[in-house]
Amino acid sequence: MLLLSATDLTKFSRCEHLAHLDFSNALGTLEPLAPPLRSPASEVIARRGSEHEKAYVDSLIASGKTLITIERPRAGLAQLRDAHERTIAAMSSGVDYVYQATFFDGLWIGIADLLKRVERPSLLGEHSYEVADVKLSRSVKPHFLLQVACYSEQLSSIIGATPERPIPEQMPLFESMRVVYRSPSCA
Repeated sequence: MLLLSATDLTKFSRCEHLAHLDFSNALGTLEPLAPPLRSPASEVIARRGSEHEKAYVDSLIASGKTLITIERPRAGLAQLRDAHERTIAAMSSGVDYVYQATFFDGLWIGIADLLKRVERPSLLGEHSYEVADVKLSRSVKPHFLLQVACYSEQLSSIIGATPERPIPEQMPLFESMRVVYRSPSCA
């Protein structure tokens, strides 16, 4: 079974050929010539990003915010469904933040850095949530917005309302990218 993620969609938005190679590899119709290699620079960037994210989460807790961490699913459909259900339970509890919120609808996987509670009615009650992405970047990049839009779309199906963030104007771009990405010509 082929599962899709926001990362797959953002890769596609930057390079259709890369997405095609990833699809072919996942389907077993193409074997990579070599395993992917990470450069020392990308290792440093990844480490600094993780440190920044941890520092931000620690600052939320230190300021008295309530936060539930969803353990990242390791592998398998059962673990993804379980993490998805734990995310819904955390949101239902009304906690201020859900860290590593996991979405899974049977096809799309999403793991958002944070969900932030907002006082807006939804299927959860008098509160709702919106996606809060933690990035170590000085500027917003289009693929970050696409990633947040993907998570927001998954979130909206749970809470029964469209989050006000990201800006609703981004959603048509996300929808059109997702339709093209899932078309047979891309697979």
